[in-house]
Parts: sequence; structure tokens; C-alpha cells
Amino acid sequence: MPLTHINRKYLLEFIHQNKLHIKAKEGWENFSQNLRQPKALVLDIEDVESLQKLVKEIYSLNEEPEDPNDRILYRVAAGGRDIPYSESFSLTPGAEADIVFRLTGEEFHYLEETENEKVVRVGASMQIGELDEKLYHHYNLILPTSSLIKYPTVAGLAANAGHGTGVEQPGFAGLFTSMTFLLPSGEIVTIDESDPDFEILRGANLGLSGILLSAELKCVTAKKLRCQIEVRSLADFLDEVKQGLYFKDPYTSAMYVPTYYPDELTNRELKNVIVYRFNPVDREVDDHNNHPVLSHLAQKFEITLEEGFHVTDLLSLVPELIPDYMRYLVTRGAIGEKDHMIIGDWPNVYHYQVEYPHKINDVDVLFPVSMDSHEIVDAFVKMAQTNEEYAKKGQYPVTFAAYARFIQGTNGGLSTSAHASGQHVCGFDIVSSPGIPGLEAYRNEMFDFLISKLHGKPHWGKYAPEDLDYKKIYGEDMTKFVDTIKQWYAKHGMDLTRSPLLNTFLCHVLDLPEYAPNVESRQAIFNQSICTTKTACSMARVVLPMIEGDDEHAIRLRKRLHAIAESKLSSSSQTVLHVPSTEQKRTVRKHGEQPEPAKRDVRESSRCCILI
Repeated sequence: MPLTHINRKYLLEFIHQNKLHIKAKEGWENFSQNLRQPKALVLDIEDVESLQKLVKEIYSLNEEPEDPNDRILYRVAAGGRDIPYSESFSLTPGAEADIVFRLTGEEFHYLEETENEKVVRVGASMQIGELDEKLYHHYNLILPTSSLIKYPTVAGLAANAGHGTGVEQPGFAGLFTSMTFLLPSGEIVTIDESDPDFEILRGANLGLSGILLSAELKCVTAKKLRCQIEVRSLADFLDEVKQGLYFKDPYTSAMYVPTYYPDELTNRELKNVIVYRFNPVDREVDDHNNHPVLSHLAQKFEITLEEGFHVTDLLSLVPELIPDYMRYLVTRGAIGEKDHMIIGDWPNVYHYQVEYPHKINDVDVLFPVSMDSHEIVDAFVKMAQTNEEYAKKGQYPVTFAAYARFIQGTNGGLSTSAHASGQHVCGFDIVSSPGIPGLEAYRNEMFDFLISKLHGKPHWGKYAPEDLDYKKIYGEDMTKFVDTIKQWYAKHGMDLTRSPLLNTFLCHVLDLPEYAPNVESRQAIFNQSICTTKTACSMARVVLPMIEGDDEHAIRLRKRLHAIAESKLSSSSQTVLHVPSTEQKRTVRKHGEQPEPAKRDVRESSRCCILI
């Protein structure tokens, strides 16, 4: 990349000589550790003035090369705060750049009132959960919708068209009434709902219209939340969806844990779906069954056990453990056996999941839903049938769950929740662990179904492959977005071809190959080694004491783990799992193409032979 050693040294000297409040280091990775930029210059920036001066200087440097594609790239990413879960939660290479800005100062991290008592002004680096807490406890306000994950920032969630849940709610960016950007030229510009570009840039700006400094958001009067938590079989759940489940309450979310039984779609005794039905209630209503501290401690303990004992590594090495693992541990821990109800403060009940593993594979597709909700039913049926097909091959790709959230959605630009009149939108997540045999082929098959058959749009922050036909998915909306960005740059006297924000990933996505920066090799790379070198027998010995109970799954798990733990594997048989590197061809299919027969990775075969 064109950030040469000389340019890097010059910029660091510029920061020092101008006494800018900026700290520098080398190397960046996201929270999930699936993306690394080992040579990126990471700059933690304390105030707007320092950022503005640096941005202007980089803009001047980018005007020098004869070839505009020899430009310095920078992007903004979350992180830099010395607290847990402050890193970027995006799984896509949107932060691919020579320089990664992290806006750490208080000028990017604030909350204040405006002239409208139901509208607040928020710094771009404020995390969603923190914002909800301050609104609720200090302003008697709440966001009517936000990400169920509390850790994304305002800027990051909006740029990627993030969403929460709510039958009458937009995507998160749909709450914005104004946005203030620092342009690559150094100019600060504020646009609001009166601006003809506002709706398109609000929908999903992908960080291309400038560095978001702050935004104004619509709120509502604070309420508590009552959450009815219901345990269901998949068959009963789908019947309720057909009967209008997602339209009955203001906020509804469901989680489905695959068990790999062949009769999941008909067995009404099998409880592997949990439904969350949220309703606002007055703040004067007493709390009920609400123990957030204990709940959060339990979640932290589960994540610590999983990561400390390398449970997912073991499942990757010995996938035949997965069905009993899902039936005995995951359904019991995540689903439970009885319905119950919780009443508590909005932020605690809405953001009920607060602990997350680092190693995660998440596909999130948003598709339009008709009044009869048949699209949601189709998604779950397809997933259950595909699970059964893979199980017959001895592969069990999903080790966590699938989630279905329901929103009204937001139109405009590259919003993932765009919808026609009379439609709503379902956000359908499939979450698993990297390295699980069969996961890549399974992910691509489900992804292709959700995109092609249900006319979905991939979440910009989860799984957005570069070789997908985005122009076909977005149609005229893609053309409008690209035209608006070009006009935006021209209106403010900037050259888009020299934009430091237009990286390789965005050039692929927006079909702008002529704008692609000149690079010798991509800096944003997928982590190639995600599992430990612990032997399967060592991991099995650690996990074995955790399995208690006398049901068939517990007994079978203990037997299998005991057999693995007693295996006489030599120390030289330690196995390291690898994720396919960027040099390997993606298997995501274009629309209309038939899937190729699944091919077993030679390394997977080798691992199984060693273990057996």
C-alpha cells in the first residue's frame, strides 16, 4: 500500500510537531479476531481538532500521486478504550486501510439534550448499551430500537445498517434526524432530514460519506420491559408464526437450537426454540424475576469455560460429539424447560445477552416478510432440512443457534431492511464456531437460499462476500447510492478517486473497479490459525467433569469423551485447525448457479484419521 515507510514517518512527525492529541501503535484486529491488519498504523484520537488537522494533511498527501489509486487509505474502527468489548464487532473487512482511526476522546463519546426533548445528540463512539443506560437513568428516555448486542458504537451500527427488533421499529439508523461528518478534505458538514441526500446516506453509509462525528436520534419516554420467555418445539413455533406470532407484541425475537434429530419439524416433545416477547410497562411496575447481575455472571462463566477449556476446538476435532453436545448442553442451557416472565429496567432486559465468545461465525440476512409470515417459516424449514442433510453426511455445522428478529425496517440507500409497502423485515442470523467441518459449504447453501429465494440482503457487518452480485440484490438503490456518493464528493469539492475512505472491499461491493487502490497484497486478512494446539484427548479430559446427569445424551457424551481422553495419542499428533486463507477461492455462488458437490477438505480427512 502507498503508506510507505517515509509517509508513515512523516505523519508521525506531523502529529508530534503539531502537538496533536493522538497516540500511535502498529497492528489492528477486530473483536472476533477473524480479521487482522498487522501492518496498519492505529491512531487513537482524543479530540476533533487533532483529527481534523490530520485528515487535512492526508488529503494533501493523496493529491500528490499521479495515479489516484496510489492513495493512502484510512478507516474508522471501534476500540482503544481500556474496557472489555470495546473493539470492532464487525466481521467484514470494512476497516481495511493503511491507517485505522479509533476515536477515543470525550468529544466523540458524549450525550446531550437538544431543543427537542425527545431528540438527543450523541457522539459517534458511544456504545449502544452505554447510551441506553444513560438515557434511561439520567434523561428518562430510551431508544425505541437498537442492537440487541450492546457493544457496537453509534457510528458503526449505523454505517452497517444494524438492527434490533420491533414490529413498528426501523433499523437503528432510521432513528437519526441529523448526522455530522468530517469530510476527507477536513470540512465539517451537518445534514438533516431536509437534505435530499439524507435518506440515502442514513440508510447505510458504509463509512464512505466521511467520518461520523455525532448524530441526533429520536427517543421515547422511558419504560420498563416485560419479557415473556416461552419454550417451544420447532413445530409448535412454526405454527405460531403462521398464526401471526411476530405481529402480536411490540418486540418479538426467537432462537432455534439445532439438535440434528431427523424429526425436528414434526416432534412436538422436543423443546429447542425459545421465544422472547417484549412489552413496555410503566417504570412504577415492580421488577419480577429480574437478576441481571447473576445472569451476567452466569454468561461470563459459560464463556470462560468455553474459551478456557477449548470446547469449540474439541468439537472441530471430533464433530461426532456435536449432536449430543447440542441436545444435552446447549438446549438445556440456552432454552431450558419452562416458560417464565421477567420485568426489569429497559436496558437490562433488552440487552439480555452481554457476554460473547471471540471465535464466532455469523451470517445475518434480512429479508422482506409478508403479512402471513410464510418467509420466516420457509427460512426455518430450510435450515432444519439442511441440518438433516448434513447430519446424514456426519457433519453438524451449527454449534450455537439461529435467531429471527422482526422489524418494520428503514428504506433508503443501501439499507438492509428496505421493504415494500405492506411488508416487514426479518433479520435471520445463523451463528456457529469457525473451523467446524462442513460449515463453509453449509453457510453458503443457507446464504444462497436466503438471498436468492427469500430476496434477502446480507448484513454489512456480518458476512458480505465480495464476489456477490450486489447490483442485482439492490438494483436501483445501488445506482442511487453510488450516484449520491459521487455527487456528495463533487458538491464539497473533493475527488472520489482519491478518497482515503474508498478501500478495496468497498470498490468490489459497489462495482467500482476503476477506483480500486493499488495494493501489492491485502492488509486485511482472515486469521489463518484460530484453534489451539491442545490435543483432543487433553481437551476431553478437561471437559469430561462438566458433563453430569443420567439422560441418554449425558451418558453418551461421557462415554465418548472418556474414550477420547483415554486415547494414546502421541504428543506429535497435536493438530492445529486452519481457516481457508484469502488465497483460496470463495465458494459463494452467483445467482442462478447450481451448487457444486461438497468436497471434503484433505486436512479434515487427515485430522479424522489421526483421531480414530
